[in-house]
Amino acid sequence: MTSLDRSLSTGRCYRLNEPKVIADLLDDEPVIMNLERGSYYGLDPMASVIWQRLQSGEPIESIADAAASHYGQPHALVAADFDTFLTRLLDEDLLAESGAAHEAVGWIPAASFGAGSYMAPALVVYSDMTQLLALDPPLPA
Repeated sequence: MTSLDRSLSTGRCYRLNEPKVIADLLDDEPVIMNLERGSYYGLDPMASVIWQRLQSGEPIESIADAAASHYGQPHALVAADFDTFLTRLLDEDLLAESGAAHEAVGWIPAASFGAGSYMAPALVVYSDMTQLLALDPPLPA
């Protein structure tokens, strides 16, 4: 699947790519781990809201529409930023396509955009534990 195939205009919804990816909230911030790659991930505040809303079954284009409206930004700019972020999530195998809206995962709270100015979402990849996790991987709950 190319990035064009999975762009915002496709209307697809996504879910956690279980069982190889686990995620939870720590102090209201998503913490994500890809057990196969041995990498874990951090999200900035904008990315955190997007992640939580994706996990609640909301389509990515709906999230982009809401962000553009909330921050008073051009839709094309926000859509491009969100598409880039979604592509990174898919490239890291953190999400899988669910095809249609799905029911919210139990730990996902309602997420809304914060005050302040718009910032493009960012995903931070930590691979410093890759070898350790390869030796003793955590078991999904």
